[in-house]
Order: sequence, then structure tokens, then C-alpha cells
Amino acid sequence: SEIALAESLLEKGSEDLYEIMTLLNTGYAKADLAGSMELCFVADANLAKIHILKGQPDLAMKQLEEFAVKVKGRSDERMMQNLRAMEMWIGLLQGDLAGAKRWIENEAPQEPKEFTMLERYRYLMKIQAYLAVKNLDAARDLTQRLSVYFREYHRTYMDMENELLRAILQYRIGNIRWKQTLAAVLPRMEEYHFLFLAGKEGIALRPLLEEMGSLPVSRDYAQELRRQV
Repeated sequence: SEIALAESLLEKGSEDLYEIMTLLNTGYAKADLAGSMELCFVADANLAKIHILKGQPDLAMKQLEEFAVKVKGRSDERMMQNLRAMEMWIGLLQGDLAGAKRWIENEAPQEPKEFTMLERYRYLMKIQAYLAVKNLDAARDLTQRLSVYFREYHRTYMDMENELLRAILQYRIGNIRWKQTLAAVLPRMEEYHFLFLAGKEGIALRPLLEEMGSLPVSRDYAQELRRQV
């Protein structure tokens, strides 16, 4: 579908953002006519990511807020929860630590009480929030738990994201294994030519790439990675 193709192009670092936005808007219109709000959310979430890449977090937030108004009152609670998690993440990009703390306390899944892989997207967002508010012990525990599930159920993309977050966490707590973790995940990312994963971590990943020096990937991909952050 148009949405799946656009998402693939975005994740692989295509610079033709106009083509991606055209595909997403076309896919959104078709999904809307079919009454598929879940696909509409995927399209809107990727449009928000493009605004992030263009340095327009305000527009990204507006994109999601308008979608939230459209689906308000519908029965899909998980979609709304994922929407709120993404809004929290965009807020983090704007320095809203207080919003991240509120989300952790009031809206995030509480993994110590009940752990379910249906919440895998919000768990990854929660690691982002934990890192931002410097709750590093909780971030460590959650990355470790997710690693088992992602590999057991072959969630390749999410496993790579989790490993990037693990490397950032290890770097921040002074664990020298961060180089080993990063060196293991980067070739996997290159195999799929995933770049948005690196861009999503942005300045959190930059010091690791700089300190690592020579990266265990091709020169072209290394250059693309550094441009992303």
C-alpha cells in the first residue's frame, strides 16, 4: 500500500520527502474512506516524523493533535494511547521533561505490575522518557526485558531500536560495553538500510558515534548515519 511504501522509504532515509508525503496523504485518504482509523494513524504518525526531520516539532504536534480530535470518542483505546506516547516523545524533543514525567506516572504502561508485549511501542517510548528524566535503573531493566521478547518473537526493527537505546544507556552509566552493543546493531541496521532509527535518537546517539571513531559499517552508510544525528 502507499502507506507501507512511504514508511519504508522514510525509514531507509530517502531524501524525496515530497514523494513520501504524497504517498502518505494518498494512503490516508484511502484509509479514511475505508474507515480504517488505524491506518490513518500510521499515515499521520509518519507525516509527524517528517516534520521532525525538517526541524518542525510544532507542526508534528499539531498533526497529531488534529488526528486526536478526529478520533476522539472512538473505542480504539490502544491507538489513542500510542498517539499520546508519540505526543510525549515530540514534547521531549522540545525539552518538555515535566510532560515526560507526567506521562510516566499517569499514562505509561506499568511494566513492574503487568508486562505485555501488546504495549511494545509504548515500552520503547517509555525507555526514551526514562533516559530523559535520568531514571537509568528503570531504563536498564526495561531494555533487558524487551530484548528477550523482541528476539523470541522476531521483532527485528524494534529489537534494533531497543539495542540503540541500550547502547545510549550503557554510555551514560559509564559501562564500557556500549561499544560492543553499538558495534553489533549498526551492521544489522545497514543490512536493512535503516536510517530513521538513528535520526530518532538524534543528539543522544551523536557522542557515541563520535567516540566510536571507525564504525563497523561501510563508509557510505557511516556518512549517512552521521548526517542523521
